[in-house]
Amino acid sequence: MQALWDSGRWIDLALAIVLAEVLIVAWMVQMTGRHLWFRAYLLNLGSGLCLIFALRSTLADTGWAMPALWLALSGALHGADLWSRWRQAADRRAVRPR
Repeated sequence: MQALWDSGRWIDLALAIVLAEVLIVAWMVQMTGRHLWFRAYLLNLGSGLCLIFALRSTLADTGWAMPALWLALSGALHGADLWSRWRQAADRRAVRPR
């Protein structure tokens, strides 16, 4: 177990689990037909994946550019996620029940 931790392979294990999660959720979306929340889920998940890749590239000692790129991409996806949620909340407030 210590070798898994020291080598950084635990990050690959986390990435495999996240990939399995994406595939299961995509399958559930196809089965249920609920597509509206899937985009927001992907933006949130993409931001988290970029953070995992930033950590992985840092542990692989790739220099400063790759972690910075992953962190910038994570921030952009996080901003897109927040903007999407803000617009969705504004749209719900605009609809007035009768």
